[in-house]
Amino acid sequence: MSPSRYRQLRIAAALAAISATSGFGFNHFSIPNLIDGLSSQRHHKPVLSVQNDIDTSSTPTSNPNKLLSAILAASITTTTLLSPLPSHSADFASFTPEQRFIAEAWRTVDNSYLDRTFNGQNWFQLRQDAINKKYKNMDEARAEVDKMLSTLGDRYTRYLSPSKYDSMVNAATGNVFGVGVELAMNNDNDRVIIGDVELSGPAAKEGIRPNDVVLTVDGVDFMDGKATPDDVAGSIRGPAGSRLSVTVERDGKKFDYILTREPIKITSVRSYVGDKSGLDGKVGVVRIKSFSGTTAETVKSALEDLKKKGVKYYVLDLRGNPGGLLPGGVDTASLFLDANKPVVFVVNKSGVVDSQATLSDGFDLTTPLTILVDHNTASAAEVMTACLQENERAVVAGEQTFGKGIVQTIRQLDDNNGGVAVTIARYETPKHNNINKKGVTVDVSTGVDCAKDDALACLPKEAFRRL
Repeated sequence: MSPSRYRQLRIAAALAAISATSGFGFNHFSIPNLIDGLSSQRHHKPVLSVQNDIDTSSTPTSNPNKLLSAILAASITTTTLLSPLPSHSADFASFTPEQRFIAEAWRTVDNSYLDRTFNGQNWFQLRQDAINKKYKNMDEARAEVDKMLSTLGDRYTRYLSPSKYDSMVNAATGNVFGVGVELAMNNDNDRVIIGDVELSGPAAKEGIRPNDVVLTVDGVDFMDGKATPDDVAGSIRGPAGSRLSVTVERDGKKFDYILTREPIKITSVRSYVGDKSGLDGKVGVVRIKSFSGTTAETVKSALEDLKKKGVKYYVLDLRGNPGGLLPGGVDTASLFLDANKPVVFVVNKSGVVDSQATLSDGFDLTTPLTILVDHNTASAAEVMTACLQENERAVVAGEQTFGKGIVQTIRQLDDNNGGVAVTIARYETPKHNNINKKGVTVDVSTGVDCAKDDALACLPKEAFRRL
């Protein structure tokens, strides 16, 4: 295996192992043709496809064959464009560098964007208008591309400046570290907040708390209402030992912190036993903070341990879970389902559907199961929740989930001009519901502000009914 091929595999695997919403990176790949892409990479730039979710559990192996197997097993793929993008216009050679950059960014989005109505606007005319403008420098052209993509009404399809793009690549190759925070959106979906903190991480030690609103990171303003957890994470990540400034808002007051980046170990699955008044037995709670390639195996071990302790009910606490590797969510859902049950459908721009279903009977098909969710439960976590709800295996309690049911690809632009993130596919639930911008509706509405280690305090007795 050549060094360049191996590096692409390392990027793919590492991206799957880094948490965007934790300030450590981002993850899941879904473009097909891994092998073909690797055999055809000489003349084309690599394409990285991701879900902006979370995963922090795995580290790429140094063995190329094992690495390839791990990537395939986790349904992670990276590819290159197997055929050139549409030809340049006849006058492309006469374009200024700024015009060529705009044309390339437009063409990259046009080639794969999920919504072929482009938010109901004349997408080609937008290109023409942007190219016909005069630009003093590349910064003005980049601002124009950013503006053009914002008209699509999709916060996940966006321009990535060279620094943001490089941050993602560096995260993929393991050259960056974090401060131990998970990032989420607030209830109004217009501010990035601290979803949770790792107690042993730099952020927690310095006093940053869950629900703090992120205002700035190293002087970069995130108060425009357009910032995503990915955007903030890109500024938080950096080399081990480097320092950064973070300003947050709490109860109407601003707090400034100076933090030092370091390696962070995320404990993504925790379990405990509790009692609930009115129930005829103990309740086993499994809190899942994110999904990775090993989550299902870890959850199964937790369930086995809870069984030994005599629990008669299960609760999966998915509050604040921003998603992660889709296979992690699918495999975890499969622990509770019969064979041949639909789990999720993935639909691309052409309407082509990739269906995923359970392959065998799960670990536990009968123990009453409740899922606790909140407005920051997103993506792969929503896929798992909807799957178990629509297959009538679990009661869902809490509040309406976030509503992120789409997949993005990250593509590099020429001449060190950064890249673009493009929405290329969406999820459908087992009953073919589209959860994007809608979320999953709960069966039992209840508060979600109980302690992270006391989910039962949020749940009324009716949330434990048998299906």
